[in-house]
Amino acid sequence: MKRSEKATGYRLVAANCGDEYSTCVAAIIRVDSAMLEKWRYWDKVCSEMKSQFSDFVVAEYMGVDVTFLSSMADVQTGQTADGEEEYENWADILGDTGDIWVETTDDDSDDDYVVVEDRIWGTTICISGDGLISFKGNGKHSGTEYWTESIKLEELQ
Repeated sequence: MKRSEKATGYRLVAANCGDEYSTCVAAIIRVDSAMLEKWRYWDKVCSEMKSQFSDFVVAEYMGVDVTFLSSMADVQTGQTADGEEEYENWADILGDTGDIWVETTDDDSDDDYVVVEDRIWGTTICISGDGLISFKGNGKHSGTEYWTESIKLEELQ
């Protein structure tokens, strides 16, 4: 996995879980233009309804592709002057912004990240109407709740 300064279609976001025995450190969200248009539409609807509701949740039937991760290797951030690949701790990168664009490749090894042990079902998008979205899911057999930090819709363009 490699950090990217341009929109790649994959956003790495800080994430958490509500179980002391499970670990969730980040999530990879697939973003494409069709999904982004739907999210913008629902954000506009939520903004108009904000006076009636404090939060608005849009169901999972919008093509949501979120992978929650229990651990990650460092993220490739570029190359040094002598051509060496440069890596930075993913937690340090996310600590600054909370989310970054990443490039995934076919040669990403299983050591790059580990998917949470739970099978996640019922992933929903939480849209607040103020330009922020987040994602939530539950472990199918454990009931553990997983969630991402909020992302600004304008940064997903």
